[in-house]
Amino acid sequence: MKLITNSAEIKVTENEDGSKSFQGIGSEVGVENRNGIILTPNCIEFARERYPLLYEHGAGSSEVIGDAKVYYDLASNKYLTDFTLYDNAPNINKAVENGAFDSLSIAYYITDYEFNENDALVVNKAQFKEISLVSVPADPNAKFIQ
Repeated sequence: MKLITNSAEIKVTENEDGSKSFQGIGSEVGVENRNGIILTPNCIEFARERYPLLYEHGAGSSEVIGDAKVYYDLASNKYLTDFTLYDNAPNINKAVENGAFDSLSIAYYITDYEFNENDALVVNKAQFKEISLVSVPADPNAKFIQ
C-alpha cells in the first residue's frame, strides 16, 4: 500500500461563548488533484470517529495540534472535516484565525484502484490514516470554506 495525501479547505466560526469551531473540506471527490489522484464517492474507510489532527503530516506527538472527525458528505460529494485545535500550539491557532493556514490534507492507504483514460489513479477503496493542517495542499481547490 502507498500512503497518499490530499488537501482542501477550512472554515472558522466564532461561537457565542467565544470559542472557535472549525470545518473544512478534507478532499473533493471526482476531481483530479495535483498528485494525479481521483477519489470515488465514499471510497475511504474509517476505523473510528475521531483522528489526530497533525501539523504538516508530522510524525511526532508534538505535531498533534488537535483532533478531527472526517466523513463523506453525499450532498456535497466531498470529505468534510470537523476539527478542534488544542491549546498546545497557540501560534498555529492564531495563524488559522488570521488565514495564514487555510488548508487541510488527508492521508490514506490505497487498497483498490484503477487508472483512467488520462492515466490518473482512480481510488476505489482506501484506509484513512490521518488529517493535517498544511500550508500547501495537493488539491488546488484547497482553501477555506466561505
